[in-house]
Amino acid sequence: MTDKTKLWGALGKTDPAHTKAFNRAGGFKGTAVKPMWVMQRLTEEFGPCGIGWGVGEPQFQIVPAGGDVLVYCSVSCWHGSKENVLWGVGGDKVSTQRSSGTFNDDEACKKAFTDAISGDWGGKPLEDLQKGLAAASQQFDWIDRQHACALGASYGGYMMNWIAGKWPNGFKCLVNHAGAFDTRAMAYSTEELWFTEWEYGGTYYQASANHEKVNPANFVNNWKTPMFVTQGERDFRIPSMQSLGAFTALQRRGIESQLLIFPDENHHILKPANSLQWHHAVLDWLGKHLR
Repeated sequence: MTDKTKLWGALGKTDPAHTKAFNRAGGFKGTAVKPMWVMQRLTEEFGPCGIGWGVGEPQFQIVPAGGDVLVYCSVSCWHGSKENVLWGVGGDKVSTQRSSGTFNDDEACKKAFTDAISGDWGGKPLEDLQKGLAAASQQFDWIDRQHACALGASYGGYMMNWIAGKWPNGFKCLVNHAGAFDTRAMAYSTEELWFTEWEYGGTYYQASANHEKVNPANFVNNWKTPMFVTQGERDFRIPSMQSLGAFTALQRRGIESQLLIFPDENHHILKPANSLQWHHAVLDWLGKHLR
C-alpha cells in the first residue's frame, strides 16, 4: 500500500449512506462523500482535528467550463503528522460567472452557514429567524404577523423548545417534532454521540458549560406558548424521552399542549397512514390557533 492510499486503507470502505451524487458544468457527474462522515472517521482513526489530523488553508482555482467560469475551492488534508499531506480533498464550486450574471453555489453557502452556527445553536439562528420574520412581515402585506405559528423538526424541533423559552411572545403556537429538549440527557442517550461531542467541544462531563449554554430545559420558567409535540418512538437520534420531557414541562406549567407518539416510526414519519395522520393533526392544531 503506497503512502497515497494509506489514508483510505485506514478509513476503510465508504458507507454508501454517507455519499451523495453531484452534477457540475459541462456534464461532469460524480459521487461525493459527505463531510461530516469524513470528519467522524478521521477523528475515530487519528484523533481530534488539529492533533491527529487537520486541513490547510483553502485554495481557489478559476476554471473555464462550457462557457461558464467556475471558481472552485479545495483544501489539503494531513493525517498522523503534518508531513502526510493530501491535496485536492473535497473541492466545491463557490461561484459561476455567466453572461446573465454571477451565481453562488448553494452547497458552499450552506457549509459556510453551518460553520458559523457551530456551538451557537441558540444564538445566531434565533437572531436570523427573528430578523427574517420581521423583514418578511414588512415586505409582504399578506403576512399577518399577529397570527403566526412556528414549526420545526429535529434541530427545528430544538428551536421550537428554544423559542418557547427565549422568544415566548413570538408566536400563537408551536409545533415541535423530534426536537432536543435537554442537552444533558441528549449527551448520554443519542446514537449520534460523535455529533453532540463535536458540536459542544467534548463530552458532557468534559464541556458541560457548552452543553448547558444552549439547553432549552434551563428556560422552562419562561414557557407560555401552546405547543404540539410529535415523536417516533423508534427514534434513537432524538430519543423519545426528549419529546416526553418537553410535553411534561408544558403540562406541569399548565400550558395548552398535545402529544402524538408513533410507536412504529423513527426520526421521520415515513409510513403513508402515519404521515396522513401527522399532517391532519398538525393542520388541525394550526387551524385552532390561527383562526
